[in-house]
Formats: sequence, structure tokens, C-alpha cells
Amino acid sequence: MLAWHVPYLGWTRLPAEVSEFEITHFFSLPAEERSAVLTRYRDSLRLGAALQIGFLKMCGRPLDAIQRVPTDLLKHLGEQRAVRGANYCHVTGAVHEATSHAV
Repeated sequence: MLAWHVPYLGWTRLPAEVSEFEITHFFSLPAEERSAVLTRYRDSLRLGAALQIGFLKMCGRPLDAIQRVPTDLLKHLGEQRAVRGANYCHVTGAVHEATSHAV
């Protein structure tokens, strides 16, 4: 295991900040994962499924609770085309929009 993989191992919550490198490495879904999200989850659940998959890759554990999802991470997940249309995530009382492209 590479040293830069270690800092988040065992975490059950998202860190307050995630770097662009970490977003790209952990939360970019290969074609097989995007296909699984599109075929196994309804539109309303796809953003959460994509987030959970990325978190599993980053921390090796399922995401336990969400208090805040960085906007850059939401945008990245939307751009992965795993989520169709505009998707909304209620985070700390505010609504963040993750835009995506229709497949």
C-alpha cells in the first residue's frame, strides 16, 4: 500500500476537505462501476451510491454519516455521469447542487 493511501484508512466520515487529487483518484468511477450505479439504483439514490463507492475506495469502510460533502466532490460525482440530471444533497441545512450530463 502506498503511503498516501494510509491517512484515511478506517475513517467512517468524510474529512472536512478533500484534495482534487484525492477526489480524482478515489471518486472517479470506472465504466464498470458507473454501469453498476446506473443499472442498480434509482435516480434519487445514484449520487449516494457513487459517494459510497468512492468512500469505500478511500477509507476501506462504508460511510457512516454525512455532515458535509465538499461541493467539488459533488460536482465531480455528477460529472462522472453516474447520476442523471440535477441532483440535490441536503448538507448542514443547505442545498448543494451537483450537475451532471444526461447519459
